[in-house]
Amino acid sequence: AGRSPGNAGSAGRGFGGTGGSGPIALAQSGAGGGGGYFGGGGSGAVVGAFDPSGGGGGSGYITPRATDTSSKTGGQVDAYPLPTDRLDIQGEKDGRGLITATWPGGPVSANVTVTASPSGPVDPDTIVTLTTKVTTSTGVTPVGNIRFVDYTKANGSTSPNAPGACPCSNITGDFIDSTQDGTYVKRVRAGSLPYGTDHAIVAIFDDRYSEIPQTRSAPATYSVNVPPPPGVDLGLTLTGAPNPVKSGSDLTYTLDVSNYSTTAATSVKPDVFVRNVFGNDVVLDLAKTSSFCRTTIDGATAVTCDFGDLAAGATESATIVARPLKVGDQVASASLFRPAQTDPNPDNDFIEISTVVEAADPPPPTDPSADLSVSVQAPARVDDGDGFLYKIGSYNAGPDTASDVTITDVLPDGVTFDPDTTSPECTNDAGTVTCDAGDYEPGRIKNVTIGVTADQVGTVSNTATIQGDLDDPSSANNSSTATTVVRTPPPPTDLSIVKTAPSRVVYRADLVYKIAVTNNGTDAAAEVEATDVLPDGTRFKSAGTSSACQPDFLQRVVTCDFGTVAAGATETAEIVVVSDVVRRVSNTATVAGDTADPDPTNNSSTASTLVQDPNSPADLSIRKSAGVLQAEVGDDITYELEVGYAGPANTAAFRVTAIDELPDGVTFKREGTSDACTEVSGTVTCDLDQIFGGTSKTVEIVVTATRASTVSNTATVEGLGVDPDPTNDAATAVVQVTAPPEPGALGFATSDVEVDEGGTATVTVERTGGTDGSVSVDYATGNGTAGSSDYTSATGTLAFADGETTKTFTVATTQDTAVESDETVDLTLSDPTGGASLGGDDATVTIIDDDEEPEPPVEPGTVGFSVTNTDVDEGGTATVTVERTGGSDGNVTVGYATSNGTAGSGDYTSASGTLTFADGDTTKTFTVATTQDTSVESDETVDLELSNPGGGATLGDADATVTIIDDDDEEPEPPVEPGTVGFAVTNTDVDEGGTATVTVERTGGTDGDVTVDYATSNGTADSDDYTSASDTLAFADGETSKTFDVDTTQDTRVEADETVDLTLSNPTGGATIGDGDATLTITDDDEEEPEPPAEPGTLGFSAQDYPVQEGEA
Repeated sequence: AGRSPGNAGSAGRGFGGTGGSGPIALAQSGAGGGGGYFGGGGSGAVVGAFDPSGGGGGSGYITPRATDTSSKTGGQVDAYPLPTDRLDIQGEKDGRGLITATWPGGPVSANVTVTASPSGPVDPDTIVTLTTKVTTSTGVTPVGNIRFVDYTKANGSTSPNAPGACPCSNITGDFIDSTQDGTYVKRVRAGSLPYGTDHAIVAIFDDRYSEIPQTRSAPATYSVNVPPPPGVDLGLTLTGAPNPVKSGSDLTYTLDVSNYSTTAATSVKPDVFVRNVFGNDVVLDLAKTSSFCRTTIDGATAVTCDFGDLAAGATESATIVARPLKVGDQVASASLFRPAQTDPNPDNDFIEISTVVEAADPPPPTDPSADLSVSVQAPARVDDGDGFLYKIGSYNAGPDTASDVTITDVLPDGVTFDPDTTSPECTNDAGTVTCDAGDYEPGRIKNVTIGVTADQVGTVSNTATIQGDLDDPSSANNSSTATTVVRTPPPPTDLSIVKTAPSRVVYRADLVYKIAVTNNGTDAAAEVEATDVLPDGTRFKSAGTSSACQPDFLQRVVTCDFGTVAAGATETAEIVVVSDVVRRVSNTATVAGDTADPDPTNNSSTASTLVQDPNSPADLSIRKSAGVLQAEVGDDITYELEVGYAGPANTAAFRVTAIDELPDGVTFKREGTSDACTEVSGTVTCDLDQIFGGTSKTVEIVVTATRASTVSNTATVEGLGVDPDPTNDAATAVVQVTAPPEPGALGFATSDVEVDEGGTATVTVERTGGTDGSVSVDYATGNGTAGSSDYTSATGTLAFADGETTKTFTVATTQDTAVESDETVDLTLSDPTGGASLGGDDATVTIIDDDEEPEPPVEPGTVGFSVTNTDVDEGGTATVTVERTGGSDGNVTVGYATSNGTAGSGDYTSASGTLTFADGDTTKTFTVATTQDTSVESDETVDLELSNPGGGATLGDADATVTIIDDDDEEPEPPVEPGTVGFAVTNTDVDEGGTATVTVERTGGTDGDVTVDYATSNGTADSDDYTSASDTLAFADGETSKTFDVDTTQDTRVEADETVDLTLSNPTGGATIGDGDATLTITDDDEEEPEPPAEPGTLGFSAQDYPVQEGEA
């Protein structure tokens, strides 16, 4: 039973567990106990002050699924993993889901008795011996544990349900485990029990394997001569501030504990429980809470404050800080449950206060931000030339989504980028790697990798940074650095490991693994570590005498650091574990150093140990026979394994397994092997489940013999319990496997035999793969491409004596005078005898024809130009091809020469000579070089001619030309430059009333006739100040300037100078506009009006006399 809320009761072994009880004055009671193996679950305790209803227990049932570990509360539950090897499960589930489970020979019940010695009143230091005897109805040896429970009765009653009963926890003291006859003994100091008069001691027997229902004894009683201690009056006060409090804000409770007595109080531990009436939406801030106040369950909203001893008249305080999360009434209660001393005034041991929780103020608006962070990981050390990865993790802690997030990594000297092992979103630009990470919503995690190769010995530090589009409230985590040491690769070392363990140990006894690590190399190995992952069901106890081994209890890994191991040296270590399971346990250890291992096959080693129950002895035996003493390779051998149990008829041996590690020379065969047997990697395991006393079980294992040898095969047997006589736990069967006779295979020695026409071919048949015994084979000839007139057919039988390897027969061919192709005769073998088989049973005889064809006529062919014209650029060399057609027999020649066509001797280099064609040649070439000049001229030709063919050849196309392509360009036409027209000046001044002459000039060329339009428009002057003008100015070829006039108007107004805007537009004749805007400024010539004279005026009284009443103003 736990505090706030109560824990669910455990599933019972027997008739169902008792429900867990909840805290005495807190809001929640314990849930009901889970169902037991044979019956319903217990009901929940009803002790909650605010929620007095405990949860109901679940009903239990036996299930044949031994691996089912599910459990429920308040309904049907499955039990813990069932020891089905100790049960005889019969029948079907009834309507309630129960399967009948009986012990062989009938149901088993137990009788438990308990005695206390001495049993009368004793002093507190007296050692009381509690002795329990457990007997069963069928004589089965009880195996399990005894729980002694003390019910202290104020009224002298011995009933556990009597008023005032104290269901105390199991009493403390030395415990002696059961003997073989079911006797249990426990010794306890009387003063360790709660104070009181009578102690009713009940012994509860809890069978280890649940074959026997849980059984309790009648009580044995004794008393302790100790008066009750003096009482201590403790009182509690509790305040909370502020009140009201905003949701999500701190609410601080102050707890005062006062000792109103004259006696010191010991072990003062009040509880404080905080809750919201609309739901327990409140959290405790333990960082702000007094350090001696702590929760007993993670996440709970109740604390226990350990004030220790409190002096008489003293008051101590504690601070508990809570944070309510829901609007409503927040209730806090403080209580003193079960004080160490009797409290004569329990009314002040409990207090409860209430605080109003109001809605929290809305947070002020903030600019969007995203707390981005990045982390870089890299190996601590690599070898020069090794590739490795920078693993970069990134995270957005919010509160907003960041967009366009990039991770940037400027690679340091000493590494080169590897695109093949880099994440696809990352690109490299001259050593700067940029990863486009996209958008990061709050809580998003993004991982990328950057692959590099170490190319320089030294220390390499690499930094990655992250950046998004929002403000980052914490820039300290925007970059991360990883450091790697690049070293010169040390020489490889061949490490090996051998792990040994005892073949059998008993349950919870020390299981000692011994590890030996050897350096088989020629150089020392550094940083050598052996790693051992402990198998399930075991727990680390010690490293024996080894200081090199350290456990990681969380990961269940033991690491042995051997440091540097010299060449040829061996280091050893021990790992001691305890097995909490009764079964075979296999454990593997591995070894590695700081460099590559050329032979990784010996880097791991496995040891297997059978863990047995010392309280379930079983004398097992095994008998093995093969049925035969001799067999041939390829024969099946059936091993029969008979396993027996020599125990009493009303007992059984459980988890019986026969193991057969198959030797070399045989392979496992599934067909014919018993279903109970399975094979893995050459080891056959037969699960025989349970064997009753005086009986046996038989299985068969079928293997196939694979080689000639003496096959000695040993099988062993093991079970759940320790075998008192292990001498008959192994049995061996020996079979002599011999090779079968090998008469061999008969076949032609070669697949083709050649013979000249008219000759006799000798054909060899050989015997391979064995020469045992006499064998024979038939042979025969048949037409291939040869007909019956080309050879003499042959048939017969070849007989091979024992050991003989070859035989021959002959095929005679016929001579003729026909000129023909080579011809073939088919050869076949058939009907081998004496156990021989056919190898190459088809062959041919090829008859080589010796009659010659008449010589064909000689065809020297015709020589001529392949094309009649060849083009070449001026200054280049033309390659001219002469081809031979209509035959290519023998050596032939032909003369060639150049001569002027339209080209003169200065345009090319003349060429002449003889072309020689060897027998079979079909083409020849010669070249004509041309001369480069700068003259602009027409293409010109050179004449080509062939003459004087020799060797029987004739002339074909004997005339051709080379055309010289002129590459000189004509003089270019000079470009036309019509020029640019624009105002000569951008401003022209004219006196008011005058005429302004405006000049437009033509620059940058004067070719051709061009025109441009001009026009005036109002600037600051209006139409009254000038006469508007617009027209077209025409520039003749070569003309460079034109003018136009603008007349201004005279007036008498005194005014500021005024402007007229001038513009050019629409150029023609290819001209462009330069300065196309200008200004005409009209200068005003009127004088300003003179200033009028100053007139200061005259001062004087407005009247001569001012009447007034006395006293007035």
